[in-house]
Amino acid sequence: MKITYNWLREFIDTDLSPEEIAEKITLSGIEVDSVTKHNEFLKDIVVAEITEISQVPNSDKLSLCKVFDGSDVLDIVCGAKNMQQGDKVALAKIGAILPGDFKIKKSKIRGTISYGMLCSEKELGFADDSSGIMILDKNLQTGENLGNALNLFDTVIEYEITPNRGDCLSVIGIARDLAAITGQKIKMPQFKINEIDENINKYITVEIVNPELCPRYSTKIIKDITIKDSPLWFKNRLIAVGLRPINNIVDITNYVMYELGQPLHAFDYSFLEGKKIIVKTAEENQEFQTLDSKTHKLNKYNLLICDNKKPVALAGVMGGENSEVREDTKDVLLESAFFDPASVRKTSKELGILSDAAYRFERTIDISNVTFAAERAAYFMQEFADGKVVKGIVDNYPLKKEPKTVSLRKSRLDLIAGRELDFKKSENIFINLGFKVLKRDDSKITVEVPTYRNDIFEEIDLIEEVLRIYGYNNIEEELPPSKKYPEYRYSFHNFLNDTKNFFKHFGFSEAINYSFISKRYNNLFKSSEFKEVELLNPLTEDLEVLRFSILPGILKNVKENINQKNENIRLFESGKIFSKSETAETGVYEEVKFAGVLTGKISEPNWCDVFRDVDFYDVKGMLESFFSDFRIKNIDYSYPVASEFPFLNCNKAALITADGDVIGFMGEVNPNIIELFQIETENLLCFSLNIEKIFDKISKNIYFKELPKFPSVDRDIALLADDKISSSEIIDIIYSEGKGLIENIFIFDLYKGKNISEGKKSIAFKIIFRDSKGTLKAEKINKILDKIINKLKETLKIQIR
Repeated sequence: MKITYNWLREFIDTDLSPEEIAEKITLSGIEVDSVTKHNEFLKDIVVAEITEISQVPNSDKLSLCKVFDGSDVLDIVCGAKNMQQGDKVALAKIGAILPGDFKIKKSKIRGTISYGMLCSEKELGFADDSSGIMILDKNLQTGENLGNALNLFDTVIEYEITPNRGDCLSVIGIARDLAAITGQKIKMPQFKINEIDENINKYITVEIVNPELCPRYSTKIIKDITIKDSPLWFKNRLIAVGLRPINNIVDITNYVMYELGQPLHAFDYSFLEGKKIIVKTAEENQEFQTLDSKTHKLNKYNLLICDNKKPVALAGVMGGENSEVREDTKDVLLESAFFDPASVRKTSKELGILSDAAYRFERTIDISNVTFAAERAAYFMQEFADGKVVKGIVDNYPLKKEPKTVSLRKSRLDLIAGRELDFKKSENIFINLGFKVLKRDDSKITVEVPTYRNDIFEEIDLIEEVLRIYGYNNIEEELPPSKKYPEYRYSFHNFLNDTKNFFKHFGFSEAINYSFISKRYNNLFKSSEFKEVELLNPLTEDLEVLRFSILPGILKNVKENINQKNENIRLFESGKIFSKSETAETGVYEEVKFAGVLTGKISEPNWCDVFRDVDFYDVKGMLESFFSDFRIKNIDYSYPVASEFPFLNCNKAALITADGDVIGFMGEVNPNIIELFQIETENLLCFSLNIEKIFDKISKNIYFKELPKFPSVDRDIALLADDKISSSEIIDIIYSEGKGLIENIFIFDLYKGKNISEGKKSIAFKIIFRDSKGTLKAEKINKILDKIINKLKETLKIQIR
C-alpha cells in the first residue's frame, strides 16, 4: 500500500518529515517498506515562454520555437502544432532525464540545432496518450521548475499491513494512527454538493436479496457528466500510489478508495434496465463477462449486482463490461456498499480476479463510511466532470451493525505493560483513535469501538492499542520481581520436543500434514469406537473429515518421496486425531499421537556395512531405545488383533503396552494398503505411539546407581517350547525365580525346522547374574537355574535341550 506525504497532511497538520512519520508508524505496528521522492526529475523541467515560432527549413511539419527559460532564449525544434507565441510550456533542457531513462541531449534536426525539448503530458508520465505539448497557465513564473510551479513534488510512503488492519488501507487510516501518536486531531474533508431538484427515487431502487452477504448498499445518481482527463494534480496523486489514470470518473472512484478506504464503482446508467439494482447470488454455472473482457462461470454462492434483467457486476470484485463507463457516458450510477469479506475472498480466489476493491473488502471495510464516500465521489464528479448530482441517496441498510463496547482495567494494562502507565494518557489515545469513551474512573475505562476498527473485540486488544501508540520503545526494560525460582517442571511440550529430537537423531525427518483427510482413507485406519467429524467447509473434496490416524498423511508423503526417487525414507509426524464424542465438552474427542514410517535400506551404501532393507526389528530396537531413554518401565509386546488393525501385517506387528496399558503399535504395513496408496515399495514399516499416555508413565525421579564392585556370571540355556508361547512369558518366569540376582537376559538363538517337531521352537537365552554384595559361586547359580528350569517345565511345559 502506498500513500503520499502531501495527501496525508490534508488530514492532519504535522511538521514531521516523511522519514519521521515512517519511523513513528513503524514503531506503532505498521511496517514501512520505503520512503521515496516522487517526480524528482521535474526539478530539471522548467516553465518557459515561447517568444517566437517559425518553420524549420526544409520541413513542413517541424517548428522552430524560441523559448525564454528565465535567463536565456533557446532554440527548440518541435513537432507539435498546438502552441502559440506567448504560451507557457514545459521545457526539458539539455541534461534532463525524463521517465523511461530518456536523457535530453543537444541534437541537430534538419540542419537546425535544438537545445532541449518541449514536453507533452505523455513524455512526463502524466498520460498514456497526448495530442500535443503541455500548455501551462500563463500566470506561472518563467524559469521556475515544473515540480514547484505545479506543486507536483511529493514523497511516497510504502508500507505493509497485517490482515486485521484493513482500516489502514487508506490515507485517513494512517492519519488516524499518526494523530493518536502525535496527540493531534484528524481533519475530515470539507466539501459542498449543489444537488439538482430531482428525487433520486425516480431514477433507482435497490433490492437486497441476500442481506447476509450485503448488509448495506448505497447509490448516487450524477447526470450530464463529461468524460475527460482528470486535473493534473489529481492524476499525479494516483500515479504516485501506483495507479494509472484512465478518465475523470474512474479516477475519482480510485481516488476516494485510496483516500477513505471505501471501494466504489461507477455504472453507465443508460445500460441499467428497469431502474432497479438487485443484489443476489448467481445461478449455478451462470456466465458473466467482467471489465477485463474475461468470461467467468459462476457458482450459486457468488454474489452479483444485477439490474432488472441481467448481472452488471461481481459484488466487491469487478464490474461488468456491459455497464462500464465509456467516452460517451452521460449519466452515472455510483455504487458504495459493504460486502461480506468471506464471500468476496472466496469469489476473488476461485475466479482468479485480483482487484484493489476485493483486497479491501476481504479485510473488512468501515460500514459506517459507505454514504460519506459516495457523497465525496459525487462532489468530485460535480467539480471535475461538470456533473449534476441528483438530490438524495438510496441507502438500503437491512442489517445495521451495532458498535462494540469493550472495557479496559488499569490493573490489567499495567500487568501486561510491566510497569504503571498514565491512565489519563490511555484515555486520550482512544479519543485520538476515534473511540468514544462511555465511562471512566481511576481503575477502568469503557469505550465504544468505531466501526472501522474491526480488529477490536476484547480487553487485550485495547491494551495492544495503548501500548503500540504509547510506543513499545518507550517502555523501559525491567526484570519482574522474584523472591523464589519456581520448581522446574518437565512439561508435555518439553517431552514432545525431546521425542522429536530423539527420532531426528535416528535419521528421521518431520512431516507436517493437514488434520483433514478423505473419508476413504480415514476408514482404513478407523478404530471400532471412532466416529467421523465432518467439516462444514472442506478445502477440497478429498479433505472432508478430521483424521482418525496420522499414518495416512505420512503414507502419502512416502509415495511422493519415492516418486521423486528418494527411496530410503524415515518420516515422523506428531499431531491430534479426532472423533465425535458425547462426553467431550466440545463434542469432539482429541488425542495427541506420534507416528512414523520407514522404508528402503537401513543405511546408505558404504564399504564396511551390510546393505540391507529395514525390518521389524530395526523399528523395535529404536522404540526400545526410546522407552529406555525416557525411563518407561514394564514394556511388553504382543500380537495385535487383526480385525482391529487391518492396515498392518499382523504376523509381523506388535501391540505395545506399559504396565498393562496399550501405548502404541508397530509393524509392517499391510500390502493391500501399500497398493491402495500406490507406493512402489515392498518393505514399509510403521509405528504409532500414544504420546500423552507415555508422558504420564515417565519416571520423574532419576537415581544414581553405583558401579558394580563384583563380577558378573553368565549362563546359557536352550529350551524347546510350544510355538505359541511368547519369549516374554519365559523371561518373566526367569526373572521371578532369579531372586533379584539376574541383571539381564538376552535371546541369542531361535530355530524352527529340521529335528524340531512341528508347532515347536528352539529358543536359547543368555542369563547375566550379578550380586551387588559379593562374588557369586557356581553352586548358588546352579540352584537358581534348577528352580528356573523346574518352574518353566511346570508352568509352560517347556523342555531343556
